[in-house]
Amino acid sequence: MKKKYTKKDLIVRFSEKMGFSKKTSKLLVENFLNTFMEILTEKKPRVSLELRNFGIFDVKETKPKPKARNPRTNELIYVGKRRKISFRSSKRIKNILLKQVEK
Repeated sequence: MKKKYTKKDLIVRFSEKMGFSKKTSKLLVENFLNTFMEILTEKKPRVSLELRNFGIFDVKETKPKPKARNPRTNELIYVGKRRKISFRSSKRIKNILLKQVEK
């Protein structure tokens, strides 16, 4: 079964690990996430955010798809170019996940 975590869970864990109040932790986490979002949504053709020992977030533009197909109606539609985020995890995270599977 999938465990779903929320921003509230992140704030609680952060406050427990750092010894801050939940109010202070909430402020720190929200400011971090807002800064993270500002960087990823910059109006540049390509943006990359690298967090050592965690991973790399890349924002890329996709090509327009003039002949995409609506799966419900099977009609041809035009899908314009857009931006999307991709994430590549670090070797450290990959190794941790691999060890968890091997057990």
